[in-house]
Parts: sequence; structure tokens; C-alpha cells
Amino acid sequence: LLLDLWGLGLLIGVQVYYSDIRSIIMRALANDGIMVAYTLYNPEVIRLEPPLVVTQGQVDRFLECFEKALKGTEDLLAQLE
Repeated sequence: LLLDLWGLGLLIGVQVYYSDIRSIIMRALANDGIMVAYTLYNPEVIRLEPPLVVTQGQVDRFLECFEKALKGTEDLLAQLE
């Protein structure tokens, strides 16, 4: 298992157990204009904290970008095997 998801409402934590993989995912999201950060107390966890005024369209866009980042990371890792 490479990652876990947890949270409440739209405050989500994505725990990625390998720092290189976490960096690839975060870079892919940043390249698509999605801002994410590490948690203060656990650098394995990527924080997702949308504002209270987030729209359904913005949530959908994030999910598309997150899926793309995960797929791109998976493809990259497959090339390295």
C-alpha cells in the first residue's frame, strides 16, 4: 500500500509513504495549478484544504487533476521497473 486517504468533509489528508512518490504527485498537481502542502506534524501527509466557498466545478477539477497525477506517477514507476 503506497497511500492512505483520511479526513472529514473537504479537509482531506493523503498519506504517501514514500517521499519520492509524494514529490512526484505534488509536482504534478502544482503543474496543473493545484496548490497542496505537507502537514506541519507529518511530512508524509499531503493536505487538501479547499476554502468554504469551493464550487462543485473546482472539486471536480481537483479530482481530475489528482487522478491524472496518480496515473502519471504510476506510469513513471512502471517505466522504472
